[in-house]
Amino acid sequence: MKSKLLLLAVLIFTFCNLSQAQNYIGELKLTENKSKLNPPVPGSPVSLGVHIGVASIESETGFNVGAFAEIGYGKFAFTPQLNYWKLKNTNNFEIAGLGRIKLAPPTGAPINPYLDGGLSINFYNDATQSNNTRLGIVLGGGVESQMLSAGFSVYGDIKYKLIIIKESNTSGFVINVGLKFPM
Repeated sequence: MKSKLLLLAVLIFTFCNLSQAQNYIGELKLTENKSKLNPPVPGSPVSLGVHIGVASIESETGFNVGAFAEIGYGKFAFTPQLNYWKLKNTNNFEIAGLGRIKLAPPTGAPINPYLDGGLSINFYNDATQSNNTRLGIVLGGGVESQMLSAGFSVYGDIKYKLIIIKESNTSGFVINVGLKFPM
């Protein structure tokens, strides 16, 4: 008997709530439906991106590709990256953790400048040193366009990379262009 009363109470409660919800939706004007039922969600502080570019390391030139995640907090962001560059006789896979400072854009300019700096772990291979894991330092900066659409922005940057090797350090520049997608 108690279970039947409980089931009856649950059914009455459910139907009352459904009818109230339908009544509320019916009272909204067509233009109000989206704003009241689906309020705008604040943008996520996380973005994902990909890039391609040119690497110039120790007077050799090759290509660079990579991907990153940007986890923002106001004007600051943590930017973990995966990068790969290949030259004639040298290649490197890099895992980097960068701190990013977003600078104030120039007045009226459609770009947002930033500065990067951090450390990397490099899996460095060349003709004389095969499969070496080395620590690296990364410094750079770039500019990002304001959102071209709701889905992405375009950016370009340049980074100085120093790979610390006992015998002689390896260094050079990487220039990238890419797309950034807010999540």
